[in-house]
Amino acid sequence: MENITGIDYSEIVPVYGDGNTISYNKIGDNQYFTFDLAFGDCYAGCIYHRKWKYKVNYLTKIVEYLGMTNSPPLNGYPLPNPSNCNLTGNPSYSYQAIDHCGDSVFFNNTWYHNSEIFNDTLTNSMGDDSIVFNSILVNPAYLTINEFNLCEGDSLFFNGVTYHNSVFESDTFSTQMGCDSTFNLTINFHPPDLTYDTVSVCTGDTYLFHNQSLSSPGDYSATFQSVYGCDSLVNLHLIYNSLSTVYDTTQFCSGTNYQFGNQQLVSAGDYSNNFTSMYSCDSLVYLHLIELSTSTSHLSAQICDNESYLFYGQSLSTSGDYYQYYTATNGCDSIIHLNLIAHETFDQQITTNICHGQFFEFNGQLLDSSGTYTHATQSVTACDSIVTLNLQVNPPFNIIDSAEICEGEVYVMGNTSYVLPGNYSDSLLTNLGCDSIVQLSLTVHPIPEIEINPSIFDSLNIDSGLVELPDVLPVGGQFSGIGLSSNYFDPQTAGTGEHWIYYNYQDPITGCSNQDSILFIVIEQVAINEISTSNGIVVYPNPSKGMVYISSKDQLNHDYTIRIYNILGTELLQTKAKKNTVEIDMSSFHKGCYFFQIQKGDDITLRRVSLL
Repeated sequence: MENITGIDYSEIVPVYGDGNTISYNKIGDNQYFTFDLAFGDCYAGCIYHRKWKYKVNYLTKIVEYLGMTNSPPLNGYPLPNPSNCNLTGNPSYSYQAIDHCGDSVFFNNTWYHNSEIFNDTLTNSMGDDSIVFNSILVNPAYLTINEFNLCEGDSLFFNGVTYHNSVFESDTFSTQMGCDSTFNLTINFHPPDLTYDTVSVCTGDTYLFHNQSLSSPGDYSATFQSVYGCDSLVNLHLIYNSLSTVYDTTQFCSGTNYQFGNQQLVSAGDYSNNFTSMYSCDSLVYLHLIELSTSTSHLSAQICDNESYLFYGQSLSTSGDYYQYYTATNGCDSIIHLNLIAHETFDQQITTNICHGQFFEFNGQLLDSSGTYTHATQSVTACDSIVTLNLQVNPPFNIIDSAEICEGEVYVMGNTSYVLPGNYSDSLLTNLGCDSIVQLSLTVHPIPEIEINPSIFDSLNIDSGLVELPDVLPVGGQFSGIGLSSNYFDPQTAGTGEHWIYYNYQDPITGCSNQDSILFIVIEQVAINEISTSNGIVVYPNPSKGMVYISSKDQLNHDYTIRIYNILGTELLQTKAKKNTVEIDMSSFHKGCYFFQIQKGDDITLRRVSLL
């Protein structure tokens, strides 16, 4: 292009293909410019062109926008028209285009979501304006949907493939502008329909069935096409219901109504009505209605409210209106109406108590004896009024009572407490306010005495085994406490330390009870040297209740020594013996665990014995 004095020109920034160009021609003082923006598969020769035309006046430096053309029309690609502008100095022009696939594009620090054209005015190094025309085209992605509905037994040839069954396929292609395009294919094969139908119509009507006007009963069939053009066979069973006319005569009782269709009939006459039968057909009914008379009788009666009135099997005793219905010879109800008045009687009940020696005044009498007294008067309605007095004369009370308590308990009578045995007397008021004298004979039983021997078991080895509980008096009570096992104390269960076993006894005659206790002291085993257990020495019985026997299986050639230790290692007894069997009485020892040391020459045997 040639240069024009005072104006610099620059080509549009080429992107690809045969796209963006600037052309011009000069007429007089005006220069006409055409900016051609080309896009759409420009590698193969652009599909779309958009041209903007401007007129530049050399003298006034004014740029005038003359309009825009599309080739072909760019429906769906709206681009704004640029505004007129004034140029200063030596302006230069440039053009750049961006063609993008997708929903948005990021350009020059800005996100663009729609196709757009705009211009920027910049200042070049010589201080002159430089106009940059920017064109952004966001090409949309395409979704193509193909759906076919065919009849069962047909086939479809599509895109080089023959289909016989229903299918759904989806594929993605690239458009000529390089953007993704989705193609969905849906093929539905529909089976033929077979329908059975029964229709009832009224005589005289016609029934339209597949372009046929049917007027007689029978079985018919027709073939229809479904919404997808497939055959649908319908079998029809047609029924004709006849019209009917009915003549009826009926009676009703006077004072009632007769329901005839939607009419409530209250008088005799001739009536007609159209009814719809169960098949929706008209049925004409003619009714001749006859009215039958009824009769009503009125009675009145008066009684006292403590009497009754017999009315057709009913025993009435309260005021009110009563009706007796019976059926006359014409079949209608006849009514007998009774108005009954029950006049009130006054039946007053008085119940009172007095103490012996007091009086109660009743109808002018001074009464001092228990009994029922009545006084009758007559009201204006000739009904009796009766006052009934129930009088109770409370005699003086002289109560003789006896009680038993245990020693240490308290017996309370009235506001007085008693702890010692004896005979006592007190004057009290009954709940009726009359005096009452109470004489009390109080017995105080002693609590039972309990003897336990021994009551302390000290220095029990935890491994000494079960220890029988001591004898107690009186018998028949019950033991309780930790380590108790039936009638024995188990040191192993109780563990080391002090343990109290309690004995509770209740006298079966007096009911008085007492409690005493036994102390068991359990300790760990104290070691005593045990040298040998193989010299044939036997100690029995174990456990023992007092007598312990020591026997040697071998013939003794010399004396042997017997020593007895408690669980603390204290020697309690030492004796010598030469017999094969030695008897030792331990009945004076405390119950518990003991150790026997038997020495024969250089052999020493150690045995543990539990004394119960």
